[in-house]
Amino acid sequence: MSSLSYKDNPGETSTYGEDAFPPTASVFRSNDDNASTATSRRRKICCCLPRPKSRRGVWMLRAVFAFGLLLMAVIGVAVYLGMQNSSSTPRNVGPLISSEEMDRYLRQAVGANELENRDSYTSLAYRWMLQNPFSLQEFRMRVEDRVLQRYALACLYYATYRVNNDWLRYNQGLLDAQPQDIFAWTESQGWLVYANECDWYGITCNQFGYVTSLDLGSNELTGEIPPQLQYLSHGLEFLNIEGNYAYNVHPHFLGKLTNLKYLYMKSSLFESDGIPLVFAALTNLEEFDCSHTMFHGPLREDIFENMAQLRYLEISGNQVNGTLPQSLISLPNLKYFYADSVGLTGNLEFLQDMSALVETWLDRNPTLTGTLPTVLGPQLESLSLTRNNITSSIPNEWGSHSKLKHLWLYSNYLYGSIPHSFRKLSQLQTFAIEDNLFTGNVEHMCTDLSISEFQVDCEMDCSCCSCCGLECTGERD
Repeated sequence: MSSLSYKDNPGETSTYGEDAFPPTASVFRSNDDNASTATSRRRKICCCLPRPKSRRGVWMLRAVFAFGLLLMAVIGVAVYLGMQNSSSTPRNVGPLISSEEMDRYLRQAVGANELENRDSYTSLAYRWMLQNPFSLQEFRMRVEDRVLQRYALACLYYATYRVNNDWLRYNQGLLDAQPQDIFAWTESQGWLVYANECDWYGITCNQFGYVTSLDLGSNELTGEIPPQLQYLSHGLEFLNIEGNYAYNVHPHFLGKLTNLKYLYMKSSLFESDGIPLVFAALTNLEEFDCSHTMFHGPLREDIFENMAQLRYLEISGNQVNGTLPQSLISLPNLKYFYADSVGLTGNLEFLQDMSALVETWLDRNPTLTGTLPTVLGPQLESLSLTRNNITSSIPNEWGSHSKLKHLWLYSNYLYGSIPHSFRKLSQLQTFAIEDNLFTGNVEHMCTDLSISEFQVDCEMDCSCCSCCGLECTGERD
């Protein structure tokens, strides 16, 4: 099998992890806490005893006092051991896997080259594995799957905990930074310390022991998300790595996680020519947020062809600079779609074909031109088309979309008056149309509707509006 090892800058020696292996930090209550509890209990015992009237009474007092101390010591030890062994899942049950067996599984799966480069995160993960055997009876999962699962997670830790990368070097001034100068994970409780990886921060497992959820969003991961993450493909359904500093170019390994239902990558440093084509294999996705990454480039037709379960998609902040592919427009279950500041071109006719939409925001796309479509999806509740280049009047037919609650159309080139049919939009809460070319009277909306945010052009007659013209837009900016 081909090696998946990674070395940050060839020829450079990198230190991965926190001094290679993390300190075994205490996760239990301190002895001072136990001492305080014991002192309190002693006071209660002593204050409740009668004053001794003879030598026999003194010895009885001493015996009771000694028994109390012994009892507290036993309770303290029991509490300490209980905390030490507490876990949501059993650990160290039955025989442990041998280091020889782990070594054999790893060499068969990933190859010797990946494991033996002592300067790499893979070697650190490998050595940690050999020093931390696990129970063969702890979970009902294949031994080789458990080996690769633990190896993948150890690789993730060593590859992203206080590890430099090109983005940090040149954008954060960390050109010659030492590991201690680089961000540490915000939260790392249990990682490489607890025996059971299902107890580590951000991890959820199913009853068989497979990792189903990995939630490390906004946790200051650095370095590079390692390709070994693909070894979690058996069970992983939820992956949140948004808001971190790990820098990846062409993260093709994510396409191997074919059981994913939820993938959140927002505001992270992933770079590719558009959304990587391998993401087409993620046919079980229900929610996908890759906004404000560095996926700059056209949306390919075949990426969305088989994502029939997708209901939430956000691509805002990535330079698409083109039209939406028909495969995306035709997604049967897409309810929430956000494409703010992506350089969309063409017109808005595609909105007529997105029949399942409940909410879509397509703001700040100045190359989006043409007119407002006559027909909208029957389920649409929230529509935002601000700061585009749309030249149109508002279609009278929009007044029949009874589910509309929020409508933002400000900062375009819209003109004319507001259709009287809008008085039928009884659920309308937000109507922001300022910084356009509208004229006329909207008192019919004041009479028939109760709109909490009502913003229009100053040339319009409106007794119930919140503000008008640039006064409204200025508040937003």
